[in-house]
Parts: sequence; C-alpha cells; structure tokens
Amino acid sequence: MRAPRTLIYGERDWSRPSERTRTAKALGEKPVVVPDAGHFTILEQPGRMAEIIA
Repeated sequence: MRAPRTLIYGERDWSRPSERTRTAKALGEKPVVVPDAGHFTILEQPGRMAEIIA
C-alpha cells in the first residue's frame, strides 16, 4: 500500500540530525523544518502543522 508521507521536524528537535538525514535519504523525501518548535511540533505549532498536512 502506498500512502503520502511528509517528514516534519521542529528546528529544536532533540533527534539527531544524522538520523533525520538518513531517514530522509532512505525515503527519498525532503524534510520540512518548523521554526520555533521542538520534538512535539504538533503541540507547539498546531496551526503550522495543519497547514503542512492539509
């Protein structure tokens, strides 16, 4: 089954940048980085998240 996907990270996310890069490369995707957000982007920037996934 194929489904659309979007990689979204907060600019202050605590995940390792190398892991994010590896994931994006493996999936052939370019991540979206949300300013003024950490790991819990959906809670910190719900409006921006809605714009991205709409």
